[in-house]
Amino acid sequence: MPSTREQLRRMVTEREAPPRGFSWDALMEVLAQLEAAAVSGALPLEAEDVRVLADLVARRGRVPLHGAVAVPHCMPPEEVIQYRALKALEAAERLDCVRELLPRVGREADSPALRDLVRQLQSS
Repeated sequence: MPSTREQLRRMVTEREAPPRGFSWDALMEVLAQLEAAAVSGALPLEAEDVRVLADLVARRGRVPLHGAVAVPHCMPPEEVIQYRALKALEAAERLDCVRELLPRVGREADSPALRDLVRQLQSS
């Protein structure tokens, strides 16, 4: 079975999500790994990973999920996905991929945390 990272890449390139959707925990783990890789700077993010992160921002964090979704106290799950994707892109210095999306993301965000991040990214 393909890894969550491979399934995310397939969702972007082939527009095909896993039949049952993604596990919330697995999705959060992949986003954490991508951000950690970008922060460490040991290896730049691969082009496919940058496309995945940009796509998650563009699709408003809406991806098919299965199983339990841990709902954070201050953000809907979709906004957590966008937030994590933006943080990884920021760490990788690849905000160029989503710069034109930031005004829309900030306008549509329900959570103050996501709005604040977008404002910070727009001013940098």
